[in-house]
Amino acid sequence: MKTKIAFLLLVALFIGCKAQSPKLEAPVVPYEATAVNADVQKVDVTPRADILFIVDYSTSMGKHQRNLATNVKNFVDEFSKSKLLDYHIGVAPIYDHCHFDLDGVCKDKTKANYPLGQLLPLKNSKGEKQTDGDRFITRSTPNSAELLYNTLLVGEAGGPQFEEMFIPVLPALSSDLAAGPNKGFYRQDAYLILVFITDGDDSSTDPRLNPIEFANSLFALKGGRQKVLTVGVISPTAERSCAKDQSAAKGPVKMEQFLQYTNGETLSLCNPKFGVALGNIGRNLAAKIPSQVIALKGIPDFHPKQKFTVMYGNQEIPRDYDNGWSFESGERNAIVIGPNTVFEEQPGAGITINFTPITAENVNKGKVKSMN
Repeated sequence: MKTKIAFLLLVALFIGCKAQSPKLEAPVVPYEATAVNADVQKVDVTPRADILFIVDYSTSMGKHQRNLATNVKNFVDEFSKSKLLDYHIGVAPIYDHCHFDLDGVCKDKTKANYPLGQLLPLKNSKGEKQTDGDRFITRSTPNSAELLYNTLLVGEAGGPQFEEMFIPVLPALSSDLAAGPNKGFYRQDAYLILVFITDGDDSSTDPRLNPIEFANSLFALKGGRQKVLTVGVISPTAERSCAKDQSAAKGPVKMEQFLQYTNGETLSLCNPKFGVALGNIGRNLAAKIPSQVIALKGIPDFHPKQKFTVMYGNQEIPRDYDNGWSFESGERNAIVIGPNTVFEEQPGAGITINFTPITAENVNKGKVKSMN
């Protein structure tokens, strides 16, 4: 009997390998299906991403804010293409510990232009703030493009003296603000995507906020570096013709070090094809979120007489690399949902996978048939 089971396992793996598409480049962290019974697995395939824009509102940033706001739809559209992806998008201004007058004289170091880490309330086209609870957009937010556009226009009035880019991030995700103005934005199981926009460099003086320590704090918060994705919309050091704030006279050294350490994306503020490039970055980030991979507990039997179905609610998903599902055998042993799969609107629906796994019990019960 042991010989028979071993043979069946080898055959199943061989069949699975033949079914695998050579094009397959699935993300490295799959969701894991939880068995309901011996033959059915059901899993909530709801990948999540919390996207935080950290915006520099210094005097020189007005045109760059407008450029970002005008083209941000290209970025968001890439996340919207995956019907399973649940995203939150919020905006936080950079911090400045020193409230000062227009002459640049620090008047009161205990005050700041904006509260540390608080998401900005969403604004409509008239500049009117929405209700206190509306500080981030989701897939279902009405007029989300308009709200995000206007919220990204933080303004330049007063401007910061010190562009402290890193310091607002961890407070924005803290339990204190999660229970107050930022309620609902941060989710522990979600991917964290940070988008910094500045023509300067981080001016934080706290040694714990050096680029490496800051990045490591984010990795610790998310349980690993794979769930932290970063973007710097900056004036790169190498582009001397792209105007820079005085804090980055020699280039945004700290910001570039942070982006390099986190394997982040960089977009030049002076890119002549800014909108296209921003959309490409959105596509790259969306592809890194394992929204389409479901690991199976058990090797499925693909004998023609055995039934294998992948359902989204009451919609059956066909076996098709691009427009349905494919199977990846071997170590991953996973179902991969194709990039062009169309899901019917079914609130609360999840993916259910029905198959017969190759187990000693199923062999003994005759559920798994010999393939020779």
